[in-house]
Amino acid sequence: MSGMTQDSAAESQTTRAGLEALTRCLVVMAGADKTLTLSEIETVSQLYAEASGRPVDQAMIGEIFVQIKNCDAAAALAELRKIAGQLDDRDKERIVNASYSVMVADRKIDRREAERLNEIAEALQLGDGKLSALMRSAGV
Repeated sequence: MSGMTQDSAAESQTTRAGLEALTRCLVVMAGADKTLTLSEIETVSQLYAEASGRPVDQAMIGEIFVQIKNCDAAAALAELRKIAGQLDDRDKERIVNASYSVMVADRKIDRREAERLNEIAEALQLGDGKLSALMRSAGV
């Protein structure tokens, strides 16, 4: 594990439920402003690869693109609400931070993206104070 302790390696891993929720949120955020940019696709791909520990190939990028295009945000957020209790704080923080990264990937923050980030935090049962603290730690 090249320089990583077992504890830090475990800390960098996303739980299975967390990975599913993260994927759902990345798709929801990328489609929030109804405009999909190359930088958003690249950001989603990179974040997924980091969280899953698996490289993202062209076929997977195509699949992600289709998911974003066909995303039903309301259904995805409802599903997120159902599994929020299965996620630990680290997963929730990773999801919010990743969602924020997608939001700023195109260097423009659309009102709908900001609203969607708040909806994700709400679905994850994060209080306003927790979301604000995460945004401050991200330099916002």
